[in-house]
Amino acid sequence: MRPVTWWEEEFDLFPQLPQILRGCGFQYGCLFFQWTWHTPHIPIEKVSRARWRGLDGSEILVDPKTDPCLHQWPEDFEQGLRHEAVEQMEHPLIIQWLELLPTPDWMCRAELIAPRMREIAGQPEFDIHWVTLSEFPARAKGDEPVLEYTLDDVFHGMSIGKNGDLVRYLSRQAENQLLSAESFALVSGMLGRPYAQWDVYPEWELRQAWRDLLLAQHRDVDECKGLCGDTGKLYYRNSLELSRMVLERNLRHIARRVGEAADIVVFNPLGWAQTSVTTATVPADRVSASLLDDEGHALPVQVLDTSGEEATVCFPIANVPSVGYRACRFAQTEDGTAPRVAVHEDADAISLSNPKVIVRVDRRTGAITSLRSAEEGTEFVRENVPLNALQITLGDRVYRSQDGVHSVQMEQAGPVLACVRVEGTLGTVARFRSRIVLGALGARVEVQTHPKFLQRPEPSMMRSLQTAIAARLQRLEIWHDHPFAVTPVRAEGVYRKKYPTGDWMTSPQFFEEVRHPFTGLNFIFLTDGVRGLQYLHAGNQGFLRDGDIVHNVLFMHVRCMG
Repeated sequence: MRPVTWWEEEFDLFPQLPQILRGCGFQYGCLFFQWTWHTPHIPIEKVSRARWRGLDGSEILVDPKTDPCLHQWPEDFEQGLRHEAVEQMEHPLIIQWLELLPTPDWMCRAELIAPRMREIAGQPEFDIHWVTLSEFPARAKGDEPVLEYTLDDVFHGMSIGKNGDLVRYLSRQAENQLLSAESFALVSGMLGRPYAQWDVYPEWELRQAWRDLLLAQHRDVDECKGLCGDTGKLYYRNSLELSRMVLERNLRHIARRVGEAADIVVFNPLGWAQTSVTTATVPADRVSASLLDDEGHALPVQVLDTSGEEATVCFPIANVPSVGYRACRFAQTEDGTAPRVAVHEDADAISLSNPKVIVRVDRRTGAITSLRSAEEGTEFVRENVPLNALQITLGDRVYRSQDGVHSVQMEQAGPVLACVRVEGTLGTVARFRSRIVLGALGARVEVQTHPKFLQRPEPSMMRSLQTAIAARLQRLEIWHDHPFAVTPVRAEGVYRKKYPTGDWMTSPQFFEEVRHPFTGLNFIFLTDGVRGLQYLHAGNQGFLRDGDIVHNVLFMHVRCMG
């Protein structure tokens, strides 16, 4: 038996969800979410049944959030019955979220709730019919209004940025690695016997890795990380280890079968051709100045690190076919036309450039003060909003990384990859280390940020560790991605978010006003309709809009629950 009604405790809503729910066999849904230490916002409707429509036109019958909806507290039920909205709705529905746990210190035990419910139901002024969430929408007549929510209509209320979004980073890493392992194993099995493992496809290992990942992605691992996050991390580690074993074993098998004479085989598990800078660990005595790919192109090689008999190298590789490979071997041949990264240093700045983009890093502040197109000369960085600039608020002070830079140094100088390392402090709050990386291919700059806190940050989203993003544009539109869609977002909402001051169940609470929040699952895109700046992240999905400046939330602290 499968469930037919979808209802989440934590906020889980995005515009394309109706299509996914319908595809999974759900007939109904509920858009009333629990409001505890996370504080979701969704519009309050005047009807008790509606059709929620996704971006593709799919619809699912739902019970919207209405004024009489209640949370766990049984004393609120009678107040809901007397709410004026009950008189105004044709079919009034009171939804009460209850968590019935068999423990003596839980507030919503059956022996506390049932007697009072019986008393209320016995009062002659009320005519109460108890129904399940499936029974109520099943009585729909077909004339229900349509709801089309965007992410500007709602607020997740979650502590995005908590502990640097570690569990979100692990979730993305584990899921991407699993998908790659599946692609590697599929191609490996198609090469025939002998297989990379005992059978044609590592079904058990991958199935168990997905099980562990799904357990780790349980909502309590994220929202209640301080209580059960360590358990989730164990499941993430188990999933990552299983998929890594499958991935490496099958990649070695593919390399042996298709590239016997090759020193390096580059495999692309994605559904489109890839061009990028690639790293590999090889025997140190095999390394030479270049690689020849299977089309005879000479590729420059850069040694990143050596350890014992092994060396880690990087090289540019172009047009690796979808779910395919390129075999490369070391050679002394050099090609002066191959793409390379160049470095220019002076007393004021370090500049990195490739055929697509030029990056300028200020020696005094460690910030990126210029990001220009090498082909057109177009500047993207605004003079007053540099990139790679950190800030955090503690007490009555705002600490900025530009004021505490200790060193700006070259770490790698090409020809394939160049890296500038920036180190400094955010006052007495934190030390930080940033790496600004530019490869030989593409108009892409990578920034890696590693803070180490010396003081505990305040439990606040607005006063979190942030980095500002702005672009030199004629006007600003913000686009963001969410599951299975990319849409514009205004980010104009203002919401209240609740925090505990100590113990998650019994401590006093306080609220802050969260201004103009929004999310990007993988990226945001700032554009004026003609050109734009795309900002991708590794897991920090939370953003705050301040006019034409966007702040990415990198780290926030939450007492107890975090």
